[in-house]
Amino acid sequence: MKALTRFATISLTSLVLAACVGSGVSTELTSCTFPDTVRTPAPAFICDQALEGYPVARLTRVHASSDSSAERMEQGRLAIQAELSEEWLSLWYGGAITPELEQLIDDWLDEVLRVVRTRNSPTGTLWLLAGMEYTEEEAHRAFEAFVAER
Repeated sequence: MKALTRFATISLTSLVLAACVGSGVSTELTSCTFPDTVRTPAPAFICDQALEGYPVARLTRVHASSDSSAERMEQGRLAIQAELSEEWLSLWYGGAITPELEQLIDDWLDEVLRVVRTRNSPTGTLWLLAGMEYTEEEAHRAFEAFVAER
């Protein structure tokens, strides 16, 4: 009987200690996983692209390759730039898009779009978050001012 009581006490103490230790785990890594390796914890920006100071932010991935890290980061940034360019030109100018306007928005996005977070998943995929310090409305006004200067 003493052995059973001792075992129960040790088991209960172990469970309480495990609960205390487990409650201190950072949720930044445990509440999010990489989309390409769903069992691997990922930083919060992978699941929630909202990042203070960058009201417009987009996430992309660049598959593993023999390219350098800098080249892969630029590939990811350019993919997001192309996405924003197409989306905003269509939204802001509808059917009145010209090659000159396309070049201007690419030039402007080159200046304002920044890589703000990156992380490699275990598969070698580069996850990249790029953003800008403007809201979409502010971006439109800033782009209009950029066009007027040209």
